Amino acid sequence: MFKKKKAHGKKAVDMLKIIDDNTAFAVKEAFNSLCSNVLYLPISDSCKKLVITSSVPGEGKSYISINLAITLANNLINKKILLIDMDMRSPSVSKLFNRFNDDEYNAKVGLSDYLVGLAETPNIITTDIPGLSVLFSGNEIASPAGLICSEKMSQLISKCEKEYDYILIDTPPVSVVSDATLLVERVNGYILTVRSDYSSLNSLGSAERILNAVNAPILGVVLTGYNPKKSNTYNNYNKKKYYYGYYEYNKAGK
Repeated sequence: MFKKKKAHGKKAVDMLKIIDDNTAFAVKEAFNSLCSNVLYLPISDSCKKLVITSSVPGEGKSYISINLAITLANNLINKKILLIDMDMRSPSVSKLFNRFNDDEYNAKVGLSDYLVGLAETPNIITTDIPGLSVLFSGNEIASPAGLICSEKMSQLISKCEKEYDYILIDTPPVSVVSDATLLVERVNGYILTVRSDYSSLNSLGSAERILNAVNAPILGVVLTGYNPKKSNTYNNYNKKKYYYGYYEYNKAGK
């Protein structure tokens, strides 16, 4: 059992940034590695539909969802990526994806508004990143389970999978509410995020049992918030000036 630290403090918020030209080389490479793993998943569908979730709040699922979507779009030319924020209880994507906070993009109208009939269209936004579109969660709803199970939601996913090559769905934590598991028959699998020095083995085990109970394929686990400088492996390698071969490579600006 690991000691939990504050999930939403200033340090946690500062770490959750959208990758761009100023992002550290190691962070970009981590997402490139995750992207490669996603590309080679044994999924035969023409559109890969993946749920990104966690066991409890504060483990970085939205951070992973956004940056994986961006990395896929950057690496796959002529492919279309759709990121859906299905956390209609406590959405984070629109807050972290701050380039869309401008009223021009009308980020406040999204999935929930469409499912309850307040919007005629789901308001899928084409971003300034080639190939990437986003469907924000819309206005918060206390109990969206009925909307997730609705025929309208099924029709939306069916329509989107004909238009996109990858659909990433950010959902609430599985150990808190059942929202993520309600998608089990509409997606190809689930990716769990866990946070270093915060998540516990108990919470991760609980998430695994919940997903296994509904026969949800767990495709992998992504570790967030890991600081290699605090590990013995890093310290031993750093003394030899290796740092996995990336330190000198990045230092040279290549």
